[in-house]
Amino acid sequence: MFTLLLASCGVADDRIRITGSFKSIKQAECYIYSPEGVFPGLDTLKIENGDFEYERPLAKSTTLTLLFPNFSELPIIAEPGEEIKVKGNAGHLSATEITGTEENELLTDFRLHNLKKSVSDIQMAAAQFIRDNAGTQAAVAVLKEHFLKPEHFEESALGLLDAIRKAQPDNAEVSRLDSYYRGMLVNTVGKPLPDFKAATIDGREVMAHELKGKPAIILFCAGWSNDTPYLFQTLRRLRNAHKDKLGMLIISLDTDRRLIDKRLQTDTLQSVPTICDGRAFSSPLVSLLGVRHIPGILLLNAEGRIVARDIAPKNLEQRVSDLLK
Repeated sequence: MFTLLLASCGVADDRIRITGSFKSIKQAECYIYSPEGVFPGLDTLKIENGDFEYERPLAKSTTLTLLFPNFSELPIIAEPGEEIKVKGNAGHLSATEITGTEENELLTDFRLHNLKKSVSDIQMAAAQFIRDNAGTQAAVAVLKEHFLKPEHFEESALGLLDAIRKAQPDNAEVSRLDSYYRGMLVNTVGKPLPDFKAATIDGREVMAHELKGKPAIILFCAGWSNDTPYLFQTLRRLRNAHKDKLGMLIISLDTDRRLIDKRLQTDTLQSVPTICDGRAFSSPLVSLLGVRHIPGILLLNAEGRIVARDIAPKNLEQRVSDLLK
């Protein structure tokens, strides 16, 4: 925990200080963290009588997230050697003013200017803001807030990410964002499944075009996931119900292919092509298809286009049934 009683001196060059006050909240214990892993885990930030003070070591600029007890989030651009001041109302976080650095003031101006706009208008304004300020950390914060959440994924996000990468080629945070999200953005709903060729655990070769011609499921699983047995049972029911009208491919993220082989035998799914290269999330195929959590599900139409991804396991049978109709 780095919640400290601060002295009146300035901020050291290798530290970050955040002070502030919130109306509508007397006492609370919030969390502050680095989504990009600049520092690990969660720090505790205590609000007492509406005020808070926080300081910690920080070697380089990054975007931090302040997480409130109701799970609302507030992005703050942290810069070493600076004191950032936060003033707002806990019941209306979007109107919070963050000052103390040009980057935070730029981000605050964007947020306040777009308070009363519709979601679609804010999205358009966010895209223009990123293009106009691609070289700033504020642009990175806006990209993450408005374009890098699964419910907001769309084709334009990739172009905006490219603009920021071009403007900030040496920004490690941007490089991490690119590595994490590019596969997901390239494979959003409506996009064709990218070409690939891979070997199954029994030595057969599987290529992407083999999944065309009928709707298909690509399941990403692992023996350490509690959802895997349920999903295998679901695949078995779907195969029995729809037979050759539905294609299937299993991609295992187990590091030992014997584990997935044993699971397949238990669930009598040996005939389903299964890939396991033992590299888990480091697998080139997993990265190509933009899978970042287990279980992962891609649902394809007969043309080989992605019609849904990251479906909740309990909803898979209904989604397949709707597609086959």
